[in-house]
Amino acid sequence: FLARELHDGVAQTLATMLLELESFRRDQYGREGALAQIDVLEQSTRSALADLRALLVELRGRQRQEQDLVLLLRRGMLERQQRKRRMAFHLDVAQGWPEQMDPAVADHLYRIACEALDNAIQHGAPNNVEVALTTDHDTAAMTISDDGTGIKSRQDSPLRPGFGLVGMRERAEILGGTVSVRPRDQGSGTIVQVIVPMDRLRIERTS
Repeated sequence: FLARELHDGVAQTLATMLLELESFRRDQYGREGALAQIDVLEQSTRSALADLRALLVELRGRQRQEQDLVLLLRRGMLERQQRKRRMAFHLDVAQGWPEQMDPAVADHLYRIACEALDNAIQHGAPNNVEVALTTDHDTAAMTISDDGTGIKSRQDSPLRPGFGLVGMRERAEILGGTVSVRPRDQGSGTIVQVIVPMDRLRIERTS
């Protein structure tokens, strides 16, 4: 209900504002100061609309108690691709990755991925961002890597709290797993990896 109300109300209002600003721009031909202000307003409105659409994606995923992490990640990456068109986003899913999992587990992993993706976009300015889902015997791994500017601090130094590592670690610990953040082995960039027990991904069935 909330997602629908936001889409039909706020999102439609922002979209209408963009159309009105474009119409107003045509009336300001030759007025450089007014045109510059319109550019700022358009940029702010587009940014607010993009953020709202990202929130709607998350709300709808939560409302459905999504069991498919791959689908959640594709939606989230597509939304970020639309906002950051110069960046390329890739998703690699290995054979053996479960098509469905416990919804709470999918939500925790998705939010870890979102935190890592947003940090890469905001602080690393990468050209490419990749999410890889793999399994190895009794463990499952989600790896987010980018070719951005990389981690400022040394690999063995604690990252600043604003990086969001604390929140990612808390979510991983709930799943009985761990999170590591390190520079890429080759070139610049960062790798965020969460490893969890494979059995935590399975859907709990009640008799």
